[in-house]
Amino acid sequence: MDRDLLRLIHSAKHPSHFKQIHALVITAFPSLASILVRRLSSVPMVEYARKVFDRIPQPDENSSNSLISMYTRLSLHEEAVEAFRSMMRNGVYVDSYTVPPIVKSCLSLADFDLGKQVHCLAISCGLDSDAFVQTALMNFYSRSGELASAEKIFEKMDTKDPIAYNCLISAYSKSGDVLAARKMFDEMPNRSTASWNSLISCYACNGDYQEALRIFERMKDEKCNPNEITLASVLSICAKLGDLNAGLSAEKFIDDNNLYRNTILSTAVLEMYLKCGAVEEARRQFDKMNKRDVVTWSAMIAGYTQNGRPEQALELFESMKNENIKPNDVALVSILSVCADSGSVKACEEIGRYVESQGMASNVFVASALLDMYSKHMKIDHEIVPQIEHYACIVDLFCRAGRLKDAYDFICEMEPLTAMQCVLIGRLIENYGDDSVATLEKLCKRLVRKGKAREGRNRHFAKGKSVKRAKLGFLERPFLRKIIRGNTLAGIFQERLKKTHPEHQKTLFRRRTGSCPATVLFTGNNQSLGEILMGNMVPNSSTLNSSDILGSLAQNFLGTASTPNWHNYLEPAFFSDHLVYEVQQQCTGNSSFTVAIQESSIPFQLDVSCAQGLHVWRNNTSAVNDELYKGYQKGNTGGQINEIVAGYDFLDTNSNNFNLSIWYNSTYKNEAGNKPILLVRVARSVNLASNAYIQFLRGPATKMLFEYVKEMPKPETKVRLDFASLLGPLFFTWVIIQLFPVVLTALVYEKQQKLRIMMKMHGLGDGPYWLISYAYFLSISSIYMLCFVIFGSVIGLKFFTLNDYSVQFVFYFIYINLQISLAFLVAAFFSNVKTATVVGYICVFGTGLLGGFLFELFVQDTSFPRGWIIVMELYPGFSLYRGLYEFAQYSFTGNYMGTHGMQWGDLGDSENGLKEVLIIMVVEWLVVLFIAYCIDQVIFRKKHPSSFRRPSLQRQGSKVFVQMEKSDVSQEREKVEQLLLEPSTNHAIVCDNLKKVYPGRDGNPEKFAVRGLSLALPPGECFGVLGPNGAGKTSFISMMIGLTKPTSGTAYVQGLDIRTHMDGIYTSMGVCPQHNLLWETLTGREHLLFYGRLKNLKGSALTQAVEESLKSVNLFYAGVANKQAGKYSGGMKRRLSVAISLIGDPKVVYMDEPSTGLDPASRNNLWNVVKRAKQDRAIILTTHSMEEAEVLCDRLGIFVDGSLQCIGNPKELKARYGGSYVFTMTTSSTYEEEVENMVRCFSPGAMRIYQISGTQKFELPKHEVKIADVFKAVENAKSRFTVHAWGLADTTLEDVFIKVAHSTQAFELQSIVALQLRYPPAHQGKLADIVLGYDTIDKYKNDSTYFGAIVGRVANRIGGAQFTLNGTRYKLVANEGNNTLHGGLIGFSDVIWTMKSYSEDSHVTFGYESYDGEQGFPGDLSVSVTYMIIETNKLGVKMEAEAPNKATPVNLALHTYWNLGGHNSGDILSHTNQLFGSKITEVDEHLIPTGGILDIEGSPYDFLQPRQIGSRINELPHGYDINYVLDKMGHRHLKKVAVVEDSITGRKMELWSNQPGVQFYTANYLENERGKGGFVYSSHAGLCLETQGFPDSVNHPNFPSQIISPGQTYEHIMVFRFTAK
Repeated sequence: MDRDLLRLIHSAKHPSHFKQIHALVITAFPSLASILVRRLSSVPMVEYARKVFDRIPQPDENSSNSLISMYTRLSLHEEAVEAFRSMMRNGVYVDSYTVPPIVKSCLSLADFDLGKQVHCLAISCGLDSDAFVQTALMNFYSRSGELASAEKIFEKMDTKDPIAYNCLISAYSKSGDVLAARKMFDEMPNRSTASWNSLISCYACNGDYQEALRIFERMKDEKCNPNEITLASVLSICAKLGDLNAGLSAEKFIDDNNLYRNTILSTAVLEMYLKCGAVEEARRQFDKMNKRDVVTWSAMIAGYTQNGRPEQALELFESMKNENIKPNDVALVSILSVCADSGSVKACEEIGRYVESQGMASNVFVASALLDMYSKHMKIDHEIVPQIEHYACIVDLFCRAGRLKDAYDFICEMEPLTAMQCVLIGRLIENYGDDSVATLEKLCKRLVRKGKAREGRNRHFAKGKSVKRAKLGFLERPFLRKIIRGNTLAGIFQERLKKTHPEHQKTLFRRRTGSCPATVLFTGNNQSLGEILMGNMVPNSSTLNSSDILGSLAQNFLGTASTPNWHNYLEPAFFSDHLVYEVQQQCTGNSSFTVAIQESSIPFQLDVSCAQGLHVWRNNTSAVNDELYKGYQKGNTGGQINEIVAGYDFLDTNSNNFNLSIWYNSTYKNEAGNKPILLVRVARSVNLASNAYIQFLRGPATKMLFEYVKEMPKPETKVRLDFASLLGPLFFTWVIIQLFPVVLTALVYEKQQKLRIMMKMHGLGDGPYWLISYAYFLSISSIYMLCFVIFGSVIGLKFFTLNDYSVQFVFYFIYINLQISLAFLVAAFFSNVKTATVVGYICVFGTGLLGGFLFELFVQDTSFPRGWIIVMELYPGFSLYRGLYEFAQYSFTGNYMGTHGMQWGDLGDSENGLKEVLIIMVVEWLVVLFIAYCIDQVIFRKKHPSSFRRPSLQRQGSKVFVQMEKSDVSQEREKVEQLLLEPSTNHAIVCDNLKKVYPGRDGNPEKFAVRGLSLALPPGECFGVLGPNGAGKTSFISMMIGLTKPTSGTAYVQGLDIRTHMDGIYTSMGVCPQHNLLWETLTGREHLLFYGRLKNLKGSALTQAVEESLKSVNLFYAGVANKQAGKYSGGMKRRLSVAISLIGDPKVVYMDEPSTGLDPASRNNLWNVVKRAKQDRAIILTTHSMEEAEVLCDRLGIFVDGSLQCIGNPKELKARYGGSYVFTMTTSSTYEEEVENMVRCFSPGAMRIYQISGTQKFELPKHEVKIADVFKAVENAKSRFTVHAWGLADTTLEDVFIKVAHSTQAFELQSIVALQLRYPPAHQGKLADIVLGYDTIDKYKNDSTYFGAIVGRVANRIGGAQFTLNGTRYKLVANEGNNTLHGGLIGFSDVIWTMKSYSEDSHVTFGYESYDGEQGFPGDLSVSVTYMIIETNKLGVKMEAEAPNKATPVNLALHTYWNLGGHNSGDILSHTNQLFGSKITEVDEHLIPTGGILDIEGSPYDFLQPRQIGSRINELPHGYDINYVLDKMGHRHLKKVAVVEDSITGRKMELWSNQPGVQFYTANYLENERGKGGFVYSSHAGLCLETQGFPDSVNHPNFPSQIISPGQTYEHIMVFRFTAK
């Protein structure tokens, strides 16, 4: 039991738990009292812990220490000292846990003598060698200024931990001895972060900020991790120095080390920016803060004020108030200063009222600022004369600041003196001393001269005898009492109220001070009779009988402030701390007395006091109601409690008739509903009035004691309680509604496992599915409810036996139908069984609880609107509860009265709600069922509008190609287009430009799963779909089988469109999905029987088909067919799925990786099954097994990134893509070169694809190699060196797959877009490719000419491959001598980009995420490039970039080579060029800008007027390669940059851009570069117009900046317009 009680003590949290435990400790386990004290101290529950402690007969040191520690921890230092003294008096042993907290309290109270005594006690008890005690004492002496004592303790310490060192460092810092602090720090053997913080604070507090920063740098160098406190101190130092660079460095350290930005650290960063003048950055920091306290708001407001931004300060102050954050003195002083300097009287008045209303004017700094604002705007600027309140505020401020003489002089100059003299006297009394006495004497003499003080009061001051007596004298005035408490302005207004409304003020004061009489209001038809009766109720004097005090008290008008109880066993007034009041009309001087009473041998002392009673007549009940309400706390604006004792309405009472209504106070009745209702002593009010009336009739001597009032006697009845009827609605609701989650989870399970769509794919229509499912659930529910009623009736529950069974049947039948319909509706919104289960059972228990504890209360409340009850019953759960509630009420009443329960005839009862419930449920059943069916059709039928036929990808005009379609794929597309033109076709499957695009989520781009697939399959063909993971194979199958809808395009299966006729397709389709869609509880045979029936197989045909299917997949023998599918292995489930797809002779079968998880024998067996099955049906098969593809598939298609890359039979694909042998040889590494030479001899075109440690692999073109030559060369090599191994292999299908996938992925993601722009010149009518480039992706990958590339992160050159940004020098990767060109060695032209979005006729967007430090550049960078077709003859290129975390340079450029005569037409020297730039950037011999800008008028660079490019090119060393400074360029506006025209073909290109410069380059260094179609490009074969920022702008501040910071977006736009003459 002790152990259990200990566990309860340590786990208790609520006060009621502790009280119960305390009672148990007192009665049975007094030894555990000390432990209870310790637990209460840790919670903490201060008062209760002290009470428990005081009742311990002999408290030990543990409980005493706990009590002292609790007081110290809660800053109750005086209580801690008193507990310590009590501990000493009781002789309790002092240990090492006693000294530290009591020493801390002594320090807080500045009781240094007591602290020293505690030190002596510690020495006498042998505790001075304890490290814990030594640290506490050292902290005490160091903080109290006795450094010598602290040093002595430190020297005596055996083990000096960092805490001890830190104490002394802090002490030296406060004393200003920086050298001593530094010496102590240097002597520390182990320095903690706190030690470094102490030293930094030491230097900062003593004004040596630079040294503090050096200490911080040293701290980082010594690998001691600074924490948030360190950085807050450093940032504060930077703010004081105004050193923004140092502050930024500190902030960078925070970000680099992922320090947590708590409120203190964030505020420090904010103040650093503010005090360094970076107000905008400070506001950004402020807005980013998740949590802002009053200090943060105040710092920002003060910063705006200090930086001359009053409007922002006022706006932020309003926001601060709107967020309910109470300003501190810093914010108030700042905002008052703003108002003082502004010109708005209205703003000043509003702020002033707010400050005073919040009680914040008592702060001396706030009040000074408030006064300054008043003086500037109420007198000087606006000529408003300050009132007496303002002068009083000035006097109050002088006194608070201790400037008594100034206060006195100010008073002497101002009139009138009344308010100010009171303020000054109040302040002098509060701060009395020598100066106060002298000032009081002078003031009193002045008041005597002015006649403003009474002679009796001035006697206290005439000779300066006693200020304390003066204080007592002045405290007699209520007005001065207000002022002395500091409420100056409030006191002055109270004084004015006294003068203007003296009676009201008098009454108000009397009520608040308790001197107002106990008022009883009365009214009636006869006022004189009422006066008599009230006089009898409230006697003139006490009529107590000394021999029977209690009895005589009971006859009088009594009152008490004690809270009533729920029983009258003992009147709470007898044992409470409150007085018992005897109400009399007049109270005499000796009307208070004490009565000794005894109850159950327990003596009580009852204090009785007289309270003056006052009965007041009111003309009518309305007046009584009004006054009673106004006395209620919430009935008046002041929130005051001025309650009336009671009210009596004597109505038509006379000598023959006694008719009475009583108003009583029910405040403490506690009618919350969860506890017993308390008695409010109404019986005594009835007793008083009744006795008063009897005395009116019979005389004052007649009295009758009414002990209580209760209802009249009634006939005896036998109690029959049927708990089933009482509790039935709640528990039976839970029982019945349990069916809802069962039905719901069953429906959602079929959806989650895709079993329903599997059934649809095998021919089960929606109508039969709904009919079968509904009938099944209705049967289960009916059986369940039948058992429920039968069981309840058998055990004799009156709930069932008394109510008519036919009524119950109708009610239950309608409800279970409604519940099933609701489950169908709700299931449409869930796709996860676990979620649906949780929600279902929440509904179960939530419905019962809400029905029992909320809905039932509304039903029982006759005042609650019936219409709202009907609205609530629209929720089926409440309809069920209401019906069960009515059954319960009728059965309970019938059982109680011995009659029947609910019958059909009772439905017409106006109080019976069952009829309306039945109507609601029938209507809801039909409506919900209809809605559920409609929603189901929307989700599952997948009706899509017909789409038009899309034209071919190849067409004249401008076009952006992002993929190159192979000839075999194009042929398949043409075949499909031809088939679609025919009126009928014998092909089983025809896919026409089928596409699937998944929308982007969470900021990600759209995902192209299938890109324009065209495919035709005849019957009897097995088509294999190969591709890497994510290539789109499963998405393709999902569209074909109806799981997902195509985004565009369509497919035809047996001539039926998959968009509109999936139901018809399902009848002739079989599916083996990628994941097994099986019922875990059905056997293999039952699966096949079910799906066979869906395929219209019956009788013996069905049985035979099932048997053959089971045998073919090896699931027939050893009872496997009759095992549940949930017990099958993965391979067995896979074989069952294949058997399901083939049963019923479907004409089209889709198999998604059918042999996954099978062993070799089972796989071969399954392959034979598929081979036999494909004879008369079309099969589409996806697989990752190349062996399976070769064995089963007549044709193969390889998917990569949603596109069909090649198509053909396996032999064709190997011949097409595998035209090479792979030769492998392993030798020692010294002979690698000889091996390579040998291979080059018999295959000059060989390419080495692998090399490591002597092992080399080569691809040998088949047309160059004879196998005999290879063998001969190897034999010859063996004679010259040792050959460890060698081999020659032909291409496999796996090699083909890898090659196609790799080359396609590289092409799709390479950051190169091949532009093929064709325009028909008017006089030739021919198209031409006007962009230089390559035919193959490999050449683009190895390109050094940047053909068509996006170059960056910074295009053009950066001198010295370095630059400085925000004080940091960045070293880049050099790739052109010592310089960086086009982003470095691996720039944006050499990385993999991702396609973000694509529209065939409008645009394509690529994205790339550049990481921090890539090629040396700082910060991450998100880049996107969009190529757009605009109208019919314009190409737009938009480049964007964002830097999420660091500032970084960005300068992107499009490096396209143009030749308007055609890429193969020769050079461009005859092209006419016009550039709209009159200046160029000067460059040195390495083409690095010098920073100068040169005019070009008349020079070879002058293209302001159109002229041929070759006209003056010979005047330049190599040709044109220079940046032009464009004229009148705007950052956001497009300007014309250049016009290029070819006079031979008549083609013309115009360029617009928003960049400041354009690099004009004439392909000076092209030499014999083999390009498109094998054409060789030479020097000047093309021209580049690269709009961009100025080259090397990062190193030239006079150039336009190319730096973007976090939150900014880089945008570069180019528009090309093409025309022809």
